[in-house]
This record gives sequence, structure tokens and C-alpha cells, in this order.
Amino acid sequence: MASQKSISIILLVLSTVAILACLVINLDAWIVYTVAIFGIPTWILSLGLLTMAKPAPEDAEERIKEPFTGYKGGIMNLMAEILIQVVIAFLAGSLLLGLHRKVMARVQKRPGPPIVQNLIHSLKFFFKETAFPKTVSKVFYIGITFILALIWIVGVIAGPVAHDSLLILFGVYAVYKIVEHNSGSSSGSPYGKLSCVRAVLSAATELPLFAAIVFVYLVTGTMNIGEIIAYPSVHGPLVFSIPLAAVMFFMLIITKSPYSPFAITKDKVLISGFETEHFGLLRGFMHFSEAIAWYVMLWVFLTIFFGPLNAVGYLIGMIVITFITGFINATTPIFSPNHSVMTQITIGAICFFGTVLMIFTGVVA
Repeated sequence: MASQKSISIILLVLSTVAILACLVINLDAWIVYTVAIFGIPTWILSLGLLTMAKPAPEDAEERIKEPFTGYKGGIMNLMAEILIQVVIAFLAGSLLLGLHRKVMARVQKRPGPPIVQNLIHSLKFFFKETAFPKTVSKVFYIGITFILALIWIVGVIAGPVAHDSLLILFGVYAVYKIVEHNSGSSSGSPYGKLSCVRAVLSAATELPLFAAIVFVYLVTGTMNIGEIIAYPSVHGPLVFSIPLAAVMFFMLIITKSPYSPFAITKDKVLISGFETEHFGLLRGFMHFSEAIAWYVMLWVFLTIFFGPLNAVGYLIGMIVITFITGFINATTPIFSPNHSVMTQITIGAICFFGTVLMIFTGVVA
């Protein structure tokens, strides 16, 4: 613990100095780029390790039971598990998004790209030249992109790795919406700025998601994913207890799927939306974030509403959901911003009051 604390302090100081230097001094682009890639994640990681480096004596036994510091095999096994889960999330999410495009193409009677094309498309950006528009603030422009990827890595840690609280995952999604807004404005592109305005408008659609989480808590009595997983073994899957809450969560999945009728932040009139004017490695990290986000959302939905599943169950469930969303998106036009928000709020309100009625009338045990 002492060596972990010392290393964490050194890394925290070095990363803090590097970030402040980029903010204060007009350094070369490659230096700012390097600090954004390594400095920001190092600062967050070292701060997290420092806070759990030495527990109070009375908390020592409890600390062993915690999902991170008490992880079986120690901190190195935890890091290995995180790395493996992030790689799985990226590969699986990319292939599922490729399947999504293929389904849409076949429904519209087009051959469509190969399923692996989305993965190849994401990886190629990491090897392309990165250009910086003259209208950007480099630290903000680069940093916000890496934060976009980092927050979904946090989602992987809180979900598949640690089975932590649903509120953490809700916080991850809420921060994602803030970062989505800022990534659009950071480039200085008019398309990005319009996209970030629409991101603010679409923030109203987080209300059904929060309501779904509240209903899960009211039924199960817990926010901990590990305890929620154990609930269906006694009472059956939550999708049968609170089906309308599952509909609200599923609506979020449709909203975040590519070419969704609710995808107002990436409407074709906005080119690529908030991703416009992001090139090379930065665009690659945006695709990396998108793939992991898709995987995490499907994992959370299946885990909460269908209970504990094995690897085959998760695979089948994710493929089925991807097929359904692909069919919906292929047969539905993109709504205008006002119609999109009002449609989601209306469906969310119907599901909300319907679930409340089911709970108070005793339909939900």
C-alpha cells in the first residue's frame, strides 16, 4: 500500500504539472497531443488509486470486500480484467454496429457493407493523420475527445467488471451528454455547434431513463447491479414485472443507435454532427467510444431486465436487439428535433404513469 501511495502521488503531481503547462504555455501540438492521450487518464487513475491506497484501521476488513481494492488477485488482476473487458466491449460493439448497418441495408434492399467494415473503419482512423482546425482550442478540443472515450471505459468498469451501482452508470450517461455537447462546440464548426444545441434539447429524454432506474429500485429494493442480478432467480425477470420500464430503457437504446429516428444530433443535414471536424486519432477515439457505449447499454438492459445470462445468452440478446433496432431505423424517417423530443417524452410519460398504476394496484409484486 505504501509503494502504491508513493507512485500515485508522483503520477498525480507529474500529470497535474503537464496539464497545467498545456493550459498556460503555448506548446507545440504534439506535446499537447501527448499530454491529452497520457496525462488526463494518468491524472484520473492516480487520483483514484491514491484515495484507496490506505484504508482507516477500522475499515480494513470492509476494504477487502470492496470490488476494486479487494479484487481477487490484487490490483494487477483488476487492471487485466478491465483491459480484457474494454477490448471485448470495443470488438463486440463494433461488430454489432456493423451488423446493425447490414440489417438496415437488407431491409432497404441494398447489399450493404460487410459486418466487419465498421470495425475496420474505426481502426483505420488510428493510423490516419490528425489535423487541427484553426478555430479550436487544442487542449479543450483534444481533451474532450479522450474524456468521451474514458467515460465509457468507466461504464465498463462499473458494469461488467465490478457490478456496481446503477446510479454510476446513469452518471456516466449524463456526463456523456455533457461531453457530447462540448465536443460539438469545441471544433468551431457550425455543424458541430448546431449538433451541440440539439444535444441540449435532447437532454429531456434522460427523464425516462431515470424513471426506469427508479422503478427498478422500487421493485428490487437496491441499486447494486450484483444484487439486481440475483433478484430474478427468486422473483423472475424484471421484464415481466415492470415491462413498461423496460420499454423506457429500450427507447434509450433506439435513441443511441445509428440512423435512429431520434438521432437529431447526427442528422444528415449536420454532416456528422458533433463528430464533424474531428480527424485521425480523435475520430478513431469517437468511434471507439460509440462501440463501447453500444455494448454497455445492451449489457445493462439485458442484465437488469432479463437477469443473469451466460456469454451465449448475452450474445444472442445483443444480436436480437441489434436486429430490432436496425429494422426500426431502416423503416422510420428521422424526426425533426421538436417531434423527436415530444415523441420520446410522450412515450416515456405513458410508460411512467402505466408503471406507477401497476405498482399501486398491486400488479407488480
